[in-house]
Amino acid sequence: MKNKIFILAVISVLTSYTAFPQGEEQLWVDSVYNSLTLEQRVGQLINIRVNQPNQKPLATVESDVRGYNVGGMTFFRMNADEQVAYTNKFQSEAQTPMLVAIDAEWGLGMRVNKSVSYPYQMTLGAMDSDLPLQLMGSQVAQQCRRMGIHINFAPCVDVNNNPANPVIGMRSFGENPRAVANKAEAYMSGMHQGGLLTSIKHFPGHGNTTTDSHASLPTVYSSKKDVDNVELYPFRTLIERGATGVMVGHLYLPAIEPVPNTSSSLSKNIITDLLKDELGFDGLIYTDALDMKGASQYIPQDSLALYALMAGADVLLMPSNVSASIGIIVEAAGSDAKVMERIAESCRKVLTYKYRVGLNKYQPVSEKNVLSDIKKYEYQELVQQMMNQAQTMLVNKGGILPLNPEKNKRVAVVTVGEPKTDMMRKELQSLGFIVKEYNVDKKNISAESSRLISGVGDADVVVVNIRQTSINASGNYGINKETVEFVRDLQRKNKVILNVFASPYAADMFKIGRNVKSVIVAYEDRAEAEIAVSRILVGKLNPTGHLPVSVGHRFPMGSGLKFGCVEESAAVDYVPVDYISNAYTDMIDSVAVNGIQIGAYPGCQIFAMKDGTIIYDKCFGSFAYDSVREVQQTDLYDIASLTKVFASGLAIMKLYEDSLIRLDDKLSDYFPYLRRSNKADITLIELFTHQSGMPDWIPLHLATLDTIKYKGLYSDRIDETHTLRVAENLYIDEDFRHVIFDTIRNSCLREKKYKYSDLGFYFIPELVEMLTNSPFEDYLDNRFYKPMHLSTITYCPLNRFSREVIAPTENDTVFRHQLLCGDVHDQTCALMGGVSGHAGLFSNARDLGLIMQMLIDGGEIDGMQLLNPETIKLFTTTAFPENGNRRAIVFDKPPLEPDASYRTPSASSSAESFGHTGFTGTFAWADPQNQLVVIFLSNRVCPDMNNNKLSKLDIRTKIHDLFYEAVK
Repeated sequence: MKNKIFILAVISVLTSYTAFPQGEEQLWVDSVYNSLTLEQRVGQLINIRVNQPNQKPLATVESDVRGYNVGGMTFFRMNADEQVAYTNKFQSEAQTPMLVAIDAEWGLGMRVNKSVSYPYQMTLGAMDSDLPLQLMGSQVAQQCRRMGIHINFAPCVDVNNNPANPVIGMRSFGENPRAVANKAEAYMSGMHQGGLLTSIKHFPGHGNTTTDSHASLPTVYSSKKDVDNVELYPFRTLIERGATGVMVGHLYLPAIEPVPNTSSSLSKNIITDLLKDELGFDGLIYTDALDMKGASQYIPQDSLALYALMAGADVLLMPSNVSASIGIIVEAAGSDAKVMERIAESCRKVLTYKYRVGLNKYQPVSEKNVLSDIKKYEYQELVQQMMNQAQTMLVNKGGILPLNPEKNKRVAVVTVGEPKTDMMRKELQSLGFIVKEYNVDKKNISAESSRLISGVGDADVVVVNIRQTSINASGNYGINKETVEFVRDLQRKNKVILNVFASPYAADMFKIGRNVKSVIVAYEDRAEAEIAVSRILVGKLNPTGHLPVSVGHRFPMGSGLKFGCVEESAAVDYVPVDYISNAYTDMIDSVAVNGIQIGAYPGCQIFAMKDGTIIYDKCFGSFAYDSVREVQQTDLYDIASLTKVFASGLAIMKLYEDSLIRLDDKLSDYFPYLRRSNKADITLIELFTHQSGMPDWIPLHLATLDTIKYKGLYSDRIDETHTLRVAENLYIDEDFRHVIFDTIRNSCLREKKYKYSDLGFYFIPELVEMLTNSPFEDYLDNRFYKPMHLSTITYCPLNRFSREVIAPTENDTVFRHQLLCGDVHDQTCALMGGVSGHAGLFSNARDLGLIMQMLIDGGEIDGMQLLNPETIKLFTTTAFPENGNRRAIVFDKPPLEPDASYRTPSASSSAESFGHTGFTGTFAWADPQNQLVVIFLSNRVCPDMNNNKLSKLDIRTKIHDLFYEAVK
């Protein structure tokens, strides 16, 4: 009931902000508006920059206030008492009281010296609870209003789905749109409760960029569908829940704005059509600062304000030249009635919000005790509470934390950079630990490395604190390679507890080997984080945070451990590791190396498990024959037809188990357009066992090369029509999917006997989405990949990973005319945007091995029952042996004849075994009877798919044979 009352109160506050002017408010707005000249009405739309950080106000401020009656001003860093004094001074000189703004995403500490800095938004994104953000918003509102501030340009609701983002990063709540929306709403509602206007930003979403809009115009290459599902989700949610302002970023989105290099802040398609009309936003629309180069890169600086106004913006933020900007708008209004209409609409809206924050009865701000009023104890106490809740423990091997003096009496604490407090030493010593402290500046760490490693040599455990960091991805978060090398060298002989006082992305810079027993992401280099980590080390505080973003391959979003929990953040630690080494594993090494030497493939990953234990996990060769980039265990390969098992197979088993499909259902039961075709009577089990009679494949990509018939089908950039990525700088019309399925519908049908075919599996993503109302990729992620904490398996890997960790495939000289890397090799899958049921998945060998082990274990992993044993048994048993068909449902099986002349799986594999092979040179096989899993991944198609030495020389079969021998 209390929660309901609170929600109603928030709705009441927000409604008061967004209602149309009425009564006294309307009279005041009309009175002021009618008193203004045209030039002054335009002036009301201008919000000026007061100062550069820690500088006195600009010389132009007074003349802009007095001469043009500007509508608002924005302060940058200065002392609190000075800002209040200047606020009163400039307000006294204004004909119409101004809306005072500040950019205080993490509180006034972002812009006001010695004031309270709350945690960064990404730190807050790690907290399980959103309630503290409401209190934080209320406190920020109290502090702002105390200083005469009416608008906070916050919260930042950008979804940071690009780790390399140079300008958002820690300013985002995370990579999950829903979590971002929930936390942003909590923060926003708290500020609204306190009477503070807000401006959510940077519309329509600045998270998926690698360019800083302060320096140039970033391009967001996401499709309209992706923008709608990801970037726009938080904006849509907060608009529905009463956002009072939206700031439009300097971004170019070709999927929405057809005119090249048009900034969102100057785009009518984005501001008026999308934000106002489609999303229904009727509050104040701010441009981002017009003095940023992202705005003026392609438009003359003095014309920006006019462009933004006509695009639909209300508040023209910080134009470089106020006089020139106003003059151009006034001149345009004299000859264009539409300009005059826009001036009137936005001026009245600005005046309306001035009334709502009380500027109709303006009073100067008290200049007494300003700093003490905005630094109350309860404000600083909340900072510590939120920092405590955010701390995220990613690794805790053997339950080393909390530290036990009976097991690890001698503790060395090595801090790279200066600690903010002596809390860590005090906490450890209070419980009887013998503590030695070492401090080193990151600039001197190479010279000091040997001394430090020698000095901590007798310690039972070494606590390493990574300090002296920054929030900037472009500068590696302030962490140099010498620091990374020091941690690597230190862990060779010492048990290490690694505390990263930096962005969670920074944790991926460190090699977390066997001797790194614990990893804590502290998010920020500040005293409150140090206090929280110190308490965690000794067990006074239980870490409860979870990663708001994915960190590298090992730690997916949501990773986080508490004391006493099973280590659930890293798939590598799900299973015990016990590498075997004997004459047969030596021969496996030799076969793998020989395959590279004879040109069967440039590199490979080989992974094996026996009785649930990893027994072999090695990499050989390089990404390409002419490459020095050696293959690593975390690299991704295009697994080609293995997708049928690791995507379609898993999904179909779950649909069957949930009674959403029956195996004797007809394909036309789900796809009515097949009812009058020769495909009408194909059953699902016929499709899944490759005896549907469909052709093996249709080279549709070759047909699209007919430029006359398919003119306009492709584009070299993403736009509203060409939304599906086929390869680098190659996008296809999303409607071509209909051509693909229509071609299948009209294709010939053979006799219904075993004949391998891809075509039926094209329907699986459509079937899953139809029955679950969930995108195919999301269904797999939520049902299997995320619960198993798999770190690499994914469709469209370039959305999550850099090219540097993806093995290239073919140098396609026929269709795409480029070396493919991160774009699916299969041509038809590429025409479907990289997502299909027959191809499209990328993964490393380990993730595939863990899935196979889960199937051997009857669908159970770490106490979770993902599938029922009966379902797995049904789907991995040969379905139609009487037809000479060895196939199970989706899965491949050993030949029915024991003496078959050709086989990929070993002759030693049991009749219960199952798996699949892939065109790009991949192989995955599981044997429940022998409790053996073997995975082989290569890119044998690099650079030429006609290279078939891998199959001709039976390399995969030989390796499989040797594993059976190795484990005897």
